[in-house]
Amino acid sequence: MIDSLRITSFTRPNPDNYVVEFNFIPGKTYNIYYTLDLVTWTLVPNATFTFPSPGISRWTDDGSLTGGPASKKFYKVSVQ
Repeated sequence: MIDSLRITSFTRPNPDNYVVEFNFIPGKTYNIYYTLDLVTWTLVPNATFTFPSPGISRWTDDGSLTGGPASKKFYKVSVQ
């Protein structure tokens, strides 16, 4: 059982991509938000998740849904 929602891994495999992994419960709805300034958060529309291992969800930001590559971005995950 998951005690709390948390990002378990954050990597930048190349200059154009960020990868966010977090624990999840099947059947719940998760949203990803991003910001460049930690003030204005924007929902990532139609985020597609993969599931690399049991209980882990992965989302890759290739810039197509978040305004393109940036030298740094911040992310948060919410559950409904």
